[in-house]
Amino acid sequence: MVTKHSVRAPNGHQMAERKSTRYPGVYTYESSLRRHNGRPDIAFCIDYRDSEGKRQRKTIGWASSGMTAAKAHQIRIQIISGKEQAPWQQESVQRDPTLDVAWERYYHDWMLAQNKNARSDLALIRGHLQIFTTLRLSEITPYRIDRLMADMHAQGLAAQSISLAVGLIRRVMRRMRIWGLYDGPDPFVSIKMPRPNNRRMRYLEPEEARMLLQELQRRSEQTWMMALISLHCGLRFGEIAALTYGDVNFADGTLYIRESKNGRARHAVMTDEVRMALHNLPLRPSTELL
Repeated sequence: MVTKHSVRAPNGHQMAERKSTRYPGVYTYESSLRRHNGRPDIAFCIDYRDSEGKRQRKTIGWASSGMTAAKAHQIRIQIISGKEQAPWQQESVQRDPTLDVAWERYYHDWMLAQNKNARSDLALIRGHLQIFTTLRLSEITPYRIDRLMADMHAQGLAAQSISLAVGLIRRVMRRMRIWGLYDGPDPFVSIKMPRPNNRRMRYLEPEEARMLLQELQRRSEQTWMMALISLHCGLRFGEIAALTYGDVNFADGTLYIRESKNGRARHAVMTDEVRMALHNLPLRPSTELL
């Protein structure tokens, strides 16, 4: 009897469907890219425990290459009995798969096995990286990667999107090296990866600031006070943390910052809200920290 198992990421997104066969420990996956006889190619995988008791899940062949569930079953039995090495142990180190073949191995034998969410990576492989999938890994040169980045930039894509696309190629190639399935040139030795600028600046609207301070005061009086001084007087955290009772001048309505970011002392003007909040503090020695 053939059953189906949905492999899901920790966040619940469905990643792929694994189908069990009539043979124990033999499963199949539909390829996300490869086609065979007009339909998605079928990968045959085996699941077993090695001599150290560690669970192993490996893709051992494709329907397009003549693999069947029965063959996979025989290979699994021979590996478990120790009469045969696993196919990935028999392969020569000097390998040069195409990116689509490398991706399928990475996808099924690493991402699914580690229960990782592959949705964004699948979108990249089927989208911006589609033109690379038929290239052998050795054909993915620094020039081609630079052209990919330039084309994506010309399309108006952000550095973060470009970095994710190029980073996926690098991750796949690195995993192939770790598994001993590729030993060709590494184009990323001479590639400068784009640096995303994730910094975003936005000013709070007056109503947003009011709501923020109101919520902070409900949770922590001290945090509210520090946020109030920061927002109304323009002080940094370190400057606020260093304030003493003697630095508050109610007569002039100022706060004395002994050492600012540039190393110089300065005065900051208190707003009425800050003056009222500090007036409510109990009296302490002038050298004691607020």
